[in-house]
Amino acid sequence: MTKYLFSVVFLLSLIGCNSKVEKKYTYFGGKIINPKGCFVVLLNHKGFVDTIPVERGLNTFFKKYENFEAGVYRFKHGVEFQDIFMEPNDSLMLRLNTWDFDESLVYSGSNAKRNNLLIETFLQNEVATKDLLINNTNSESEILKMADSILTVRNNTYTNYLKNYPEESENFQTILSIALRYPLYSNLETYARKYNLQNRKKLSANFYDFRKDIAYRNDSLLYFGPYQQYVMEKIVYDSSLSSGSESSEQFVVDLLNNTNKEIKDTAFRNQLLYDITISFSKSGYR
Repeated sequence: MTKYLFSVVFLLSLIGCNSKVEKKYTYFGGKIINPKGCFVVLLNHKGFVDTIPVERGLNTFFKKYENFEAGVYRFKHGVEFQDIFMEPNDSLMLRLNTWDFDESLVYSGSNAKRNNLLIETFLQNEVATKDLLINNTNSESEILKMADSILTVRNNTYTNYLKNYPEESENFQTILSIALRYPLYSNLETYARKYNLQNRKKLSANFYDFRKDIAYRNDSLLYFGPYQQYVMEKIVYDSSLSSGSESSEQFVVDLLNNTNKEIKDTAFRNQLLYDITISFSKSGYR
């Protein structure tokens, strides 16, 4: 009986040794051509901040993380930055030239396809923004026609990506959807604001149908460029609508009040309030 108990205990001890959970790590690194500093900063909206040294001569950086949280991160080098999406166990490497930061940026490694699509979308948005701003004097129907054309292309990009990668995480699906659509919606808010101020009359209710697609008041996305841009455009729109002008003291008051009301993330709200105050104290009203 004693031998039997000893054998059982010994067997369980072996099982216990072999059943240890293997640690899984997340890796982030890359190479920077013509570096503008000696470090890269990786951060997110939850207070995660890590400064990664760039190795002199090789111009490379690398970091291994344990217990990494999925989501949008921002990496900074010099005065430039870009958003990336990472999940636990990813191994994401980047390569860029600071002389052409965004245009030269490419990713490799596991799930690099996600971030290559995000930077490609970012660059396309810059072109689309210029096109809409150039045509900002067009009629409502002409602007909506242009917007519908852009949105069709973006929706096709989203659909085709999910067809090719049907197992994609819901988190990234949300991020991709925002990256593809929200910059266009920001442009429509800008058009509506300028139209209302210049023409002193309202656009049709149908013009604002795009707002039905907006997942508003999601502070976890405030540090993601396309979402952040839309929220700020909407706040400026609401402030100009209530004040009737962008060159009045009331506009600044409304802008501060709306920012305080709409932004719940304390750190981001305080920074935005500070930026607004400094901006108008230096340059006056628009």
